[in-house]
Amino acid sequence: MAYKKYAYYNKGNKIALIEKADSTSSGFLAVAHCTLGGYTTKDTCEAAGGQWIPGSGGSIETVGEYKSPASTVAKGLEIEYTYAPTYHNASNDRLQTNKFYINGWTVVGGYLCFLRSHETGVANWDASPYTAAGDDEYILVEGSERWNGIHKIKSTGSNGILETYTKVSGNFIKATGSSNITIASVSDNKALISAANGSNIWLNAQFSAGDYIYLGNGGSSTNNGFWEISSVAADAGTESDSGIYITNKYFCHTGENTLSTEGIDTTITTSGQSSTSAAIYKVERDFCTIKTDITAMEDETFELDLTRYQANAVILYMRAKLAEEMGNIELYEYYTAKFTKQLEKASGSRKYGPHIVQGHGMTRK
Repeated sequence: MAYKKYAYYNKGNKIALIEKADSTSSGFLAVAHCTLGGYTTKDTCEAAGGQWIPGSGGSIETVGEYKSPASTVAKGLEIEYTYAPTYHNASNDRLQTNKFYINGWTVVGGYLCFLRSHETGVANWDASPYTAAGDDEYILVEGSERWNGIHKIKSTGSNGILETYTKVSGNFIKATGSSNITIASVSDNKALISAANGSNIWLNAQFSAGDYIYLGNGGSSTNNGFWEISSVAADAGTESDSGIYITNKYFCHTGENTLSTEGIDTTITTSGQSSTSAAIYKVERDFCTIKTDITAMEDETFELDLTRYQANAVILYMRAKLAEEMGNIELYEYYTAKFTKQLEKASGSRKYGPHIVQGHGMTRK
């Protein structure tokens, strides 16, 4: 019967799992070898009068080695007590009060920005109820495909863009036309966005069909928001004939009864605007939530969620490190042993089931 053996290691507040190379209930998978020592090939082994034992898999270098797991084991792992108190959420979550849905994100000037679009406009992060997300405040992102965790707000604005201090490598397209962008009215359930001739803004070369864009400063609130590009114009000799066509507007529902699903307007409406200074951002669609009223751990004033055993263990660990720095090895070993014992007590306090104490033979009930 085959069995598997796993181990783990920690890096910061992350845990990584590793798997021991294949083995069986009778030992490791056999490695090909000769019954006589010193022979590593079948021909030389048999020529010397030995017997060559074929291997059943693996090699001397890999049998018993810990490595990244190569197979999936359903319901084969349970991890407990991995909480790392790097932040504190003091408020109850309430939609449109301290919890808000987000359509996606982009990168502006190298910083991560979250985007919230409405059916007829965008969120104004400087007005109620969005003022809970203020400059230099922390937010907690949940449900994202990439950005779960805490982020610090760099700046807010009325254009639906929430800029953070999170640095992101890579270049995201942003086309800004100073009084050069024209947004047409809807025709055949799509609307053309193009640039003025001589502006050197070739939108069909910057974006592709299927891309998502975020439109800001589009002249009318109806035009602003999170859009999908349905097609792009063919290459042409003028910028005005080299535009992009938008369709399907994605938005977050507003109001107290905010829905947990993203809204999609497939029968779009735009307001024809010419010579606007619209900003067109390439974006990633990622429907998730952000929470405000987050306190992040920055210094020793942060209250750690530790048990009494764990708190005592921290003190013993610090004393051990101080003794090590002073060169007092005996004192270092003493506090290290006490620290280990304290961790055992902390671990033992989390055991499930009854703790049975075995009495002496003469102990009466």
